Amino acid sequence: MAPDLSSVDIRMALRRDAANFALGSILTVLGVVAVAVFGARKRVTDRSLLWFGVFTGVYGIRLILWAYIFRSAARPVNPAAWDYLAAAITYSIPLLIVLFLLEVFPGWARILRWLRGGFAAFAVAGISADQILGQPGSFHRTNNGIVIIAFVALLVALYRYRSVSDFRPLWIGGLIFFATVLFTNVWTLYKALPLGLTAVEPIGFTCFLAAQGTVVIRRLLEREERLIEVSKELEVAHRIQTSILPREAPSNPLVSIAARYVAMTAVAGDFYDFLVVDENRIGVLIADVSGHRVPAALIASMVKIAVSAQLPHAEDPAHVLAAMNGILCGKMQSQFVSAAYLFLDLKGGFMRYGGAGHPPLLHSTNGIIDAISENGLLLGLFPSATYTMTERKLIPGSRFLLYTDGLAEASNASEQFFGEERVHQALHDARGLTAEQGATLLVERVREWTGDQRQDDLTVIVVDIS
Repeated sequence: MAPDLSSVDIRMALRRDAANFALGSILTVLGVVAVAVFGARKRVTDRSLLWFGVFTGVYGIRLILWAYIFRSAARPVNPAAWDYLAAAITYSIPLLIVLFLLEVFPGWARILRWLRGGFAAFAVAGISADQILGQPGSFHRTNNGIVIIAFVALLVALYRYRSVSDFRPLWIGGLIFFATVLFTNVWTLYKALPLGLTAVEPIGFTCFLAAQGTVVIRRLLEREERLIEVSKELEVAHRIQTSILPREAPSNPLVSIAARYVAMTAVAGDFYDFLVVDENRIGVLIADVSGHRVPAALIASMVKIAVSAQLPHAEDPAHVLAAMNGILCGKMQSQFVSAAYLFLDLKGGFMRYGGAGHPPLLHSTNGIIDAISENGLLLGLFPSATYTMTERKLIPGSRFLLYTDGLAEASNASEQFFGEERVHQALHDARGLTAEQGATLLVERVREWTGDQRQDDLTVIVVDIS
């Protein structure tokens, strides 16, 4: 308190509006907490909690500014400064209510956006007029009229939702607040409000605030329940997607195959599978669906069906890719699939390879790495697309690497890609390791590069020829 206040001044300040000052303090703290909680919640699109907090805090600050006990304590500051600030808040309150309603009633977006623009213009005009005229509250009577008209319109609109459990508290609270606002504004148009009735509007506001809080809490609880349900569904989707991946790689003394599948989220768009004709003839497919999460995972399931139907043609990569493209075309909306298919004939001693918009197959032998690129168009875009294949002899001791673009395009904190050069280096460094160890090394190199902050799914398949 200012040192020149007498005990009489203090008693008068406490008697006059201690309740309003206390309520304003509580509302200000509540508003700050609500805004802080909203800020702590990541990726929240519903901003009703934000505008609830701003509205509550701003109204609480206005109560504090109006309180005689605050003015008495802040005597060193020019009282006009507080009057200007309180008036600016008064002009802005209708705008804050509209911003809250925009979140609660998205169906009213068109009319509420017009009101938002109108109230914003009014707030700017009122604040500017106060500064130009040197008179805080110069738009006070105009503001009173706007508040009364706006609340009448709001209550009429809310009347349609009075039977809806979610909005009934808002309508009742708004009705109480409107009655107190109407009483206060009409009275102050003609004379000062009696001392005993100064807390009428804050009491009505508290009722309206409680109604707003009820709506916000219900929305938050409903959102949390939806998130829990989505989380459960994603867990089921994860188990289903995991079940469509091969449980183990084909086993043969002449070949060793190791696969690593690292999803960015619970479900992913990467996919791989094996077409086993017999123990000596094995097809290896790897695919990458555009996008992430559930949509990509659903298409990955379609890829599983498409490739499973190609077992009779497993020896012909071009036919496998063309047939898969025919199945997928027209069923993926705007998404697409890149794929690569490697066929091994271990007894015949040759391999065949074909791709569809996929990163090249890497072939390592005697420490030398070359990229085999035999690419056609992405799958699922053009029904008439055709594909080709290349054939090479199998060299004992050689290694093949199939991977999705989550390997080369993994980026670090500086947004630099891992890049093909580092992929080649990692493959070269793994030349003395088994297929399993080599696959693990590749994934670890990427994790070291990204700091485990990957932006895409990652699949690598290492094939060693004995």
